[in-house]
Amino acid sequence: MRQRRMRWGAVLLALVLLLAILPTTAMAIDTTMTGEEFLALAEDGVLELTEDVTLSSTAVISSNLVIQLNNHTLTREKCTDYVLSISAGTVTIQGPGTVSGGSFETISSGTSPKDVLNVSGAANLTIENAKLSGGEVKDFQRNTSYDTLVTTSHSGTLTLDHATVTGVNVANLENSNRDGGTAVDLGGSSSATIIDSTLAGGVSQRGNGGDGLYVRANCSATIMDSTLIGGESKASRDGGDGLYISSNGSVNVSGGSITGGQGNSGGKGVNVAGSVKLEDVTVTGGASFNSTPGVGLYCTSPAKSVEVIEAQIIGGSVAEGK
Repeated sequence: MRQRRMRWGAVLLALVLLLAILPTTAMAIDTTMTGEEFLALAEDGVLELTEDVTLSSTAVISSNLVIQLNNHTLTREKCTDYVLSISAGTVTIQGPGTVSGGSFETISSGTSPKDVLNVSGAANLTIENAKLSGGEVKDFQRNTSYDTLVTTSHSGTLTLDHATVTGVNVANLENSNRDGGTAVDLGGSSSATIIDSTLAGGVSQRGNGGDGLYVRANCSATIMDSTLIGGESKASRDGGDGLYISSNGSVNVSGGSITGGQGNSGGKGVNVAGSVKLEDVTVTGGASFNSTPGVGLYCTSPAKSVEVIEAQIIGGSVAEGK
């Protein structure tokens, strides 16, 4: 009996010694922390999640960093904070795993929600094999929604490689005309490369669906083998556009598909006022609940330049079951 106790004592002592020498990065991360505390966990420019993390304030990034999600979720406690705000450096978010805007019961009319992830300055951001979600709002009392990935006053690059980005879904249980969020909104003079990725606008119960990709003036995007989808409107409103290109915006698309969102009036597959080149891609207008399906390719203002090479352009249809 005494020998067995000594044996168990030796095992316990060995475990204590092993835990004592483990590096802090291998220990579990606290569930809730500030953005500053979260970034302080990085070692040698790498921040590795070991469990789901909720941030109580924005993580402001201004230097090179690799965030490894490791099948975990990084989200926020308050809609008035970004999850991540990136203003400088080269930042990579590696999946699998999710960065989420969170789920909120109510966002009041006096609240100014932030987008989920904001990129500005000369920062370069790459998202690899990860999901970026706008989350969900059940009762959105404010006039406008928020978006998921937004570049503002940005002169750097954005790369989405085998990534999925979805706009915020808005339930609107008590209020009307609140739109689903845009998945990716390019502003400033951003240059984006999108490879084998999916961008889907948010769904709205009573407002318009969100856009898959919104490209503003002076921005450009190269899209390869990807799927762009406008968000659905479940009410008598419009489905979101799969791809919207503002005047002086420029987009080249090769392979993949672009589809407008379903709605009372279907969203446009591609809505262009700037320049677009469509090669070997299928573009489809959104399905309609009534007799107004979305067009596959719509030119506004008129468009500056439209080039179609071996692409299939299809108008929308009447939604099934309607």
